[in-house]
Amino acid sequence: MSFHPVDEVLAPCNYKAPAQSDPALAILMVYPQAGLVEVLPQNWITQETYDVANHWITRAARDPETHRIIGELSKAGIFELAENGRDFSRWL
Repeated sequence: MSFHPVDEVLAPCNYKAPAQSDPALAILMVYPQAGLVEVLPQNWITQETYDVANHWITRAARDPETHRIIGELSKAGIFELAENGRDFSRWL
């Protein structure tokens, strides 16, 4: 397995939002060694707050010092998530 030595992979993806106020994007936390995937819906990105056709998470990584997720939202900038990985903390 080529990903077996990797501890964690963060993969941004679309997320089915049943309502306008529900999360429209998520970050998948993939743990290849354990064969697990955790889904982190992004509570702050809804169809009410962003035009999700034009704003999406282009990349995400874990900050090695704070262990928080840092990402980039297209056409908006670089952000940091709260400790739960689901809520917005601040723009960087």
